Amino acid sequence: MGISLPPEDEELPPHVETALSSMMAQAAQQVLQQNQAEAAQQQAQQQMQDPLVQMQQEEMMLKKKEVELKEKKLAMDAADKADRIELEKEKVSGNMELQGLKLSTQVKMEQAKLEAAQYKDGVRMSLDASKAKEQLALQTKQAALNHMSNFRPQKAKEEKKPK
Repeated sequence: MGISLPPEDEELPPHVETALSSMMAQAAQQVLQQNQAEAAQQQAQQQMQDPLVQMQQEEMMLKKKEVELKEKKLAMDAADKADRIELEKEKVSGNMELQGLKLSTQVKMEQAKLEAAQYKDGVRMSLDASKAKEQLALQTKQAALNHMSNFRPQKAKEEKKPK
């Protein structure tokens, strides 16, 4: 093993005896662990052959599969709910956007109506002002003509009068 042993009838030196006893303790520990492992394996094999143990293991496997299925179902339900929530958010967002567009269109239409009404009123006022200006001009001309006609006959009368 790495240390040579003295002949059988001689005593071992203390350092060799210490090293040898340590190695023997390690070897004994290894053999014990091997034996325990083999015994546990044999016991497990014997239990595996026992119908009751086999039924218990099958039952445990079934329960494990049930748990896995429940976990998958919960995950799928959660994903489905998250998808529905996201879809509802998109729907609400789309509705809000549509309402915004409708409102914007209404505001633009009202603004266009107001501008058209203002333009119409402006044209009407301009026409009214133009008509009033023309009437004033006509009245001024008529007044001037009346004044002139009143003025002419007096001049003619004055000319006819003897001096």
